Amino acid sequence: MFRTSRNSSNAAFYLQGVPGLIRFRKLVGPGAKVNQSWSDAHGHVAFGVEKSAFVALNRGFNWVTQIGTSTPWELRGMNTSLPSGAYCNLALATQPVPESWTGSCFGDVTVDVVIDVNGTILQGEVPASGVVALHIAFSKRRLRGPPHRLRLKFDAMTGC
Repeated sequence: MFRTSRNSSNAAFYLQGVPGLIRFRKLVGPGAKVNQSWSDAHGHVAFGVEKSAFVALNRGFNWVTQIGTSTPWELRGMNTSLPSGAYCNLALATQPVPESWTGSCFGDVTVDVVIDVNGTILQGEVPASGVVALHIAFSKRRLRGPPHRLRLKFDAMTGC
């Protein structure tokens, strides 16, 4: 989470995740209510924010306390209040995120989260010591039909 990116046009440095999490906070707004929450003894925490957002955090392993895990956390099967779609993980952004979505995501497209028509996560994971932050404003596309008919193709160049 402490990787930096340098934008040569203005020589600004951004920590990975900070620009996306700032946009996430602005999208959620003040006074938003947590409607679901989940945690376990391995340092995994997840919560939904009304029907517009979902956050999952993976603490990672702490060598001093010997608590946590150094492996990614598989989110498949977790229930959310989000509508179906393939969501961009705002926590991967290394550059300022536009107010309106441009159609492309940030970073590796394999870490996006796919949610079925019932709000259940079909694909997605949180890296060790990582965060997943999803918002309906940054959904790639809505899925239709039963989950077994899901066929998504991602273009590695465009992120869609």
